[in-house]
Amino acid sequence: MRKINDRGLTLLKDFEKCRLQSYQDSGGVWTVGWGHTGPEVTQGMTYTQQQADAQLQKDLEKFYFLDHYLSEMSGLQHRFVCYTYFYAFEED
Repeated sequence: MRKINDRGLTLLKDFEKCRLQSYQDSGGVWTVGWGHTGPEVTQGMTYTQQQADAQLQKDLEKFYFLDHYLSEMSGLQHRFVCYTYFYAFEED
């Protein structure tokens, strides 16, 4: 299964930025850490840096599964969709 490499992770973090105090994004969605959203994210929620980094890894696992699933499908378009989200992968 593919995983994001250090270069891709750095790019993602540069784009997203980490906010340890929850905030509402431009769409009004409560967000915390490295752009994490979900029903558990509420007003006043705080993360430590370690929690934010761990949550980012959990969030990325969803895309690792997507990459694996799409790689089983025919056509380059499916893979292109996945790679547009994460720019640099490496084999593990």
